[in-house]
Amino acid sequence: MADPFCTDFDASSALQHSPDGVNGEAEGSLEDFEKSFAAEQPDVAELICELDQSPVTKSKKQEKRDRVAKLEEMTLSGRRLFEKRVQQQNRYGFSSG
Repeated sequence: MADPFCTDFDASSALQHSPDGVNGEAEGSLEDFEKSFAAEQPDVAELICELDQSPVTKSKKQEKRDRVAKLEEMTLSGRRLFEKRVQQQNRYGFSSG
């Protein structure tokens, strides 16, 4: 098939062309095509790979869970990050509060 980016490209004749590999077109596997494309156009292939690897975004809840887990790893052994406050007792044995 002719180059679609060429000025004399005819879209209607390209659509009528059979994809069965006649005239040496559409030969080989998709993997072969990707390898040859990467060899011919390394910058375009690199950009495609960057777009395919979209960054993983975490939800606010997951970020909070991760922060709490990191903080718990830093606490002293035997202690918890979120402990209930111990009520102070006055000198008569009654709890204040």
